[in-house]
Amino acid sequence: MTLNEERENELKDVELCYKGLGIPFDSSPEDVERAYRSLTDKFNKDMLSADSSKRLKAKEDVEIVNNLYEKIRYSVNYQRSMKERSSTPDEYESTQRRSSESIGTKIIFKICPCCNNTIKKSLKVCPYCKKRIYSSKIEKIWVENISNNMVMVLSILSCLTLIALIAINFKEIMAFISNLKK
Repeated sequence: MTLNEERENELKDVELCYKGLGIPFDSSPEDVERAYRSLTDKFNKDMLSADSSKRLKAKEDVEIVNNLYEKIRYSVNYQRSMKERSSTPDEYESTQRRSSESIGTKIIFKICPCCNNTIKKSLKVCPYCKKRIYSSKIEKIWVENISNNMVMVLSILSCLTLIALIAINFKEIMAFISNLKK
């Protein structure tokens, strides 16, 4: 394959990527960014659906949109357009840095460790399995140990209180039992 054929194939691939994002091939980098954000926002909302097939489809769609966006960003056409829009090389580099920082979608979802469903990152209780989700291992250890220890301490205190009450009133209890037998 010659160099010209490779360039034509790359151009066709990139053109298909633009179509995949729903924008024309001659779109500005700002339009590309806008289309990318719009699609990822839409699919991220679909990931909140109660329907697991819809969530799975949305996850696949986000991956596809990310791949399309990556191909466009690293294409010669996009790079040239970015360079033309920038007046100085420093501005071009800072624009590239900002652009590469915004590539990864913000992680607003996480997987529930108990039921493996996709849920909002901010949730403390899974809406599907109703189990608590800890933000760190330290929080989990703290909560579980405190609650378990408190139950144990309260049980021991209850038993000791009962034993103390029985010891204090032993004669009265024995008299009461003997009256019941008569």
